[in-house]
Amino acid sequence: MPTSPPENTHGTPLRTDEVARLLQLNRYLKKMEALLKTVTATLRPALAAKIANPADPMGDYELEAQMHYTLREDDTAWRGDSDNFLTSRQALLKHGCYQLANGADHRVWMPRMEALNTEPHCWSFNDLWENEYGPDNPSVPLRDCLRLGSVWVEVVIRQQYCLHLDSGEWVQENHPSLEKE
Repeated sequence: MPTSPPENTHGTPLRTDEVARLLQLNRYLKKMEALLKTVTATLRPALAAKIANPADPMGDYELEAQMHYTLREDDTAWRGDSDNFLTSRQALLKHGCYQLANGADHRVWMPRMEALNTEPHCWSFNDLWENEYGPDNPSVPLRDCLRLGSVWVEVVIRQQYCLHLDSGEWVQENHPSLEKE
């Protein structure tokens, strides 16, 4: 019995070439995840060493990746005077983002998606079309994933310091209202 063509969230069947492009997107997002894993492994030891050094006043840090998914330049909605973000995502990296580049298969099995399910899906691909993070960071229907042209990835380090105002000294401690991780 032949399999039905996959659908996007609106029920319109995806063509074979569109499925191939979505699978390529999945593979490229796996590369992005692998890079983030490498960057995290490079940055975390130096930041941890700063915290361990009593001569350094840094008390804590946060490490995150912000991924901004942008439209292709040939998309009808693309504007030269715009960021052209279709959606954005954030991954906390300080303790290693457990979803990114973990080798797990994040496929969601749905009827009529056999062609898209021929290979494991990375977290970022699954997260892109399945999860919504408010009106500014919506999920992206599979057909709209085909409109993506790039992902701007920002790795953000927030070094946190605490100046004790009674003594004028820098203290290596978290703000009392924050839980120690």
